[in-house]
Amino acid sequence: MGFQSCQEQKLSDFDLLMKETMEIHNEDMRRMGEMMQLKSEVKRAAQSATPSKLIELNRVLDELEMADQEMMKWMRNFAKVFPDGVMSHEGMDSEEMSHGAMDSSGQPHPHKEMINHGSNHQKSNLQKLKDERIKMDSMSHIFNSSLDKAKRMLNRGS
Repeated sequence: MGFQSCQEQKLSDFDLLMKETMEIHNEDMRRMGEMMQLKSEVKRAAQSATPSKLIELNRVLDELEMADQEMMKWMRNFAKVFPDGVMSHEGMDSEEMSHGAMDSSGQPHPHKEMINHGSNHQKSNLQKLKDERIKMDSMSHIFNSSLDKAKRMLNRGS
C-alpha cells in the first residue's frame, strides 16, 4: 500500500506541474495578438524615426521576433517530449485551449501513458516535465520582457 501512495503522489506531482506549465503557456499564447500588434506598431514607428531611434526600434523588433521564435521552438520541443497531443490546439477555441492538456476526465494526456509504464517511466516523465517547465519559465520571461520593452519604447514618443 505504501508503494501505491508513493506512486500516486508522483502522478499528482506530474499532474500539478503539467497544469502549472500549461497555464503559463496558455497565458503567453493569449498575448500573441498583443505581440503581433506591437510588432506592427514598432515597424510603423520605424518608418518615421530618427536614425538613433531607428536603432532602438530595430533592437526592440528583434527582441519581439526572438520571443516569438522561442515560443514556437518551445512548443515544437514540448510536442516531441510529450507527443500524446498535450499541445494540440488546432481547431480549438480559447476555452478548449486552456483545457487542451486534459482528457475527458480532467487528467493530462501523458498521465495515461505513465500509468502503463511503471515508476521508472513516471520518474523519467516527471523529470522531463521539470526540465520543460524551466524552459517555459525562461521563454515566458523573454516573451513578457520583450512585450514590456516594446510598450515602453512606443510610449516614449516616436
